[in-house]
Amino acid sequence: MSSSVEFHGAVVLAPMVRVGTLPMRLLALDYGADLVYVEEIIDHRLLGCSRLVNRRLGTVDFVHKDGSLVFRTCQRERQRVVLQLGTADPDRAVSAAKIVERDVACIDVNMGCPKDYSTKGGMGAALITDAPRAVAILKALVANLSIPVTCKIRVLPNLSDTVALAQALESTGIACLAVHGRFKHERPRNPNHNDYIAAVCRAVSLPVLANGGSGDAVRLPLDVEYFRRVTGASGVMLARAAMHNPSIFRREFEDRLESSETLVVKYLKYAITYDNPFPQSKYCIQQLLHDRTESEVYRSTLAAQTWSDLCTLWNLSAWYGEHLAKVERLEAEAEDASQEQQQQPQSEQHAGVKRKAETAAETALAASGPLTKRRLTVDSDTGEVLASFRYLRRLYRPDTSPKMLLHTHCQWRDLPAPEYKTDYIDRLYYSQVTVEGKVYRNLLGDQSKRYAEQGAACICLVHLGLSDGRKDEEQAKPEQQQQQSKQKQQQPVEKQSEVANGKQSEEIVS
Repeated sequence: MSSSVEFHGAVVLAPMVRVGTLPMRLLALDYGADLVYVEEIIDHRLLGCSRLVNRRLGTVDFVHKDGSLVFRTCQRERQRVVLQLGTADPDRAVSAAKIVERDVACIDVNMGCPKDYSTKGGMGAALITDAPRAVAILKALVANLSIPVTCKIRVLPNLSDTVALAQALESTGIACLAVHGRFKHERPRNPNHNDYIAAVCRAVSLPVLANGGSGDAVRLPLDVEYFRRVTGASGVMLARAAMHNPSIFRREFEDRLESSETLVVKYLKYAITYDNPFPQSKYCIQQLLHDRTESEVYRSTLAAQTWSDLCTLWNLSAWYGEHLAKVERLEAEAEDASQEQQQQPQSEQHAGVKRKAETAAETALAASGPLTKRRLTVDSDTGEVLASFRYLRRLYRPDTSPKMLLHTHCQWRDLPAPEYKTDYIDRLYYSQVTVEGKVYRNLLGDQSKRYAEQGAACICLVHLGLSDGRKDEEQAKPEQQQQQSKQKQQQPVEKQSEVANGKQSEEIVS
């Protein structure tokens, strides 16, 4: 098929484990990368995923059945993101690729990873010594996908074998071939075999991306073109050089790189905005600081345990507070809309269910009364502060939340960020929060994990003698009356039965 992706002249972010997640890909695009590769995802893993549209983040998420996030992407990279697939089976490769086909620009097959976890399964670099299997996988993908297919290989010790492999892979109809100029057993400290890459480029007519030049040939943006010319490649794929400084992709100021401080701040904002896992993000920040491992800021980064710690370290506390407030507002709006929709009766047969819901609502209303210190108890054995409290968003100020207030309190007093722990028991969430080593536990479960955590934050704030953000009585009254009026309007009203064509129909208005 004709490729809709331009590989000629492309400078590309290589697939890297723990690095190639959405924040780093977006940062690379900011600095001029033409394409960005996702870290390798094993076909078995992808086959266990469901595609979910995350409206709060503006992303498409592929979430495994075990609840873990496998791949997250957004519209901005839609035409430039390449998902690298780890596979050893043609049919399984096609099935896995089909899951993400409409959300990525290309599918790449990993034939270069030398790690045992990959090669023992017949994947990665194992495929460069099993050409028939490699060819079968690529042919199956090319025949069944509507997007371009590419692959990434390592060179073989024998040059003629490397050229023969490249020609066999080209015959499958792939759109591009990335070639890492090291043998399977070689590591970054070994010189890159640029002559092997050049030989492949002369032997095939499809675009070739030269890989393996980081540190050897490529240290500044102006070195990228030199590496491309030395190898005769159509484009360049960068791994370590990009991991350490994504400004390697920029076309302006090619004689210098962006400062690590600027890069960390930009990366940190992307990581928090897109809910990137904290350990991965911290690892990437360490890579951006790779040349400052003896510095105090590097040691402080290593010691950081929370997003708040990192934001304080990098002077982003104000931005982080604004971000959390925005997230809380968006989640509250979504939660309220969801709860309102769930409360609307669908038909007369739901009367019993509705009555149970009303009973539960009455119980919740009693538990959601103003939280005072009189309602708190202290466990004599553990010292934990306990309460049974229901957090109802409509009773609290719309411009903040208990979690935000508690977070701000801890910041002002230079305390570690609040730590939340939530258990899911009998379809309800039970939360506790720890502040200064003291645990504040809500004994009342909630169907919403977020609301359960807000309840725990309320308990802590009240115990500390602080406002939990609840509206005063006069503010809350009109909204309570409005809510009661809305509930009355939602009472199902039976219309008279109408008979048409001999069939009885009944309409319920709610």
